[in-house]
Amino acid sequence: MLTLRQSHAFTFRGGILLGSMLAAVLVAALLGPAGYYQRLLRLRPLAWLGERSYAVYLWHWPVILVLDELLPTAHDSAAHWAVRALAVTVTLALAAASYRLLEQPVRRHGFRGAGRRARRALTSRVPARRVVAGGLAALTGAATVVTVAAIAVAPERSQTQARIEAAQGAVDASAVDARAVDVTKGDFSVPTGKEITGFGDSIVVTSADGLEARFPGIMLDARSVRRWTDGEAAVRSRLAEGTVRRAVFLDFGTNAGVSDEALVRRVLDALGPDRMIVVVNLYGASEWIPTANETLANIVSSYSNAIIADWHGAISARPELLQADGVHPGLEGAHLYADVVARAFAELSERLTGVPVDLSAETPSELPERVTGEGGAISGGADDAGAPAGSAETGDDPAATGGDPTADGTGGTGDPRATDPSAADDTAGPAAAGGTAGPGEGSDGPAVGTDLGTDPAAAGAEPGAASPAGPTAP
Repeated sequence: MLTLRQSHAFTFRGGILLGSMLAAVLVAALLGPAGYYQRLLRLRPLAWLGERSYAVYLWHWPVILVLDELLPTAHDSAAHWAVRALAVTVTLALAAASYRLLEQPVRRHGFRGAGRRARRALTSRVPARRVVAGGLAALTGAATVVTVAAIAVAPERSQTQARIEAAQGAVDASAVDARAVDVTKGDFSVPTGKEITGFGDSIVVTSADGLEARFPGIMLDARSVRRWTDGEAAVRSRLAEGTVRRAVFLDFGTNAGVSDEALVRRVLDALGPDRMIVVVNLYGASEWIPTANETLANIVSSYSNAIIADWHGAISARPELLQADGVHPGLEGAHLYADVVARAFAELSERLTGVPVDLSAETPSELPERVTGEGGAISGGADDAGAPAGSAETGDDPAATGGDPTADGTGGTGDPRATDPSAADDTAGPAAAGGTAGPGEGSDGPAVGTDLGTDPAAAGAEPGAASPAGPTAP
């Protein structure tokens, strides 16, 4: 049974049956002449476990479910195996107790006799016996009530499935009004939601709330149980429509791993070198996850415009943010997923443009937006002196960066989180979104995130002053 894997067809096409038959042979062998095999299985620890094996079988699964709920851990981590060891200990303890207090009395005295002995214990003159009997009776009654109630109210669908179905509508709605777009060659600035298309499986579906909150206007194309083969078809279909935007993230493989490296490369090749591509790696208990993540990393490393978003690393540190199935993100997990994607786009942009990006940002407003001015100039490019535009150092004096503490409603620009690029209009010039230089660099353009409705003087710039990154917006 140790050699059977859920990813192998043989497991379900004779493997389980073969394992059951071999187990029957081992049991039948105990009836033969005494030998090493019989003496081995008659060792006291094995005999003790064999006598309580049915109780172990009954207790182990509910114990695992309860402990996983109380003590969520990352798959295959040290904490995960510690919780599994605790589950074994608790299971053996409960099996020993139920064997002694329930199984043995029924075997020796029958159900009626065991019931009479239980009633006598409840009315015993010995306080300790009354306490033990009362506790067992209360525990048995409570377990019975809970079991019956659980069966009576059990839903037809799991909570995870219900959430996937509820989120699917929002995912579909994000692509209803998808329009053909032109991808600007060489635009690798940090994308906004309206410049991102996401493809994926149920992990993306259950992360839709977080993605739409982090990237307003994002377009999602995701379905439950999608594999990379389905992903290729979805990407090619959207490419044929012309609706794939300049930044794309892909999340496939949770259901079947990555068995065809060439297929993944075909998808990346189809998206082309002019798009920013984020490939999200995988998390789950399936045995193919480590191999799939290694394969994805190897593939992406050969594409300069692609990067891995380390969802596995992020959620391994916060397993409590997953739903009960331990695979799909819950509400808070959806926002963590969106953060992982955002950080990957930010890191990729920094790598491709050389423009520093604050990777510690936690909200969309803390990531610089792409702003184009006259002639299609892109903010975040290099200025004539070779210094990246829009790379104002954090902690600059508001006067040095041209920010007015009251201009953008943040209360000041001394804190790097105080500048809100979301306040910039999409039609603003480069000066509005990245023309600021660090102290002493001689930049007189407004700071990143300065409200375009503010008086130029209040923003620290002379009317009509040129920004290193290009002309100011009219």
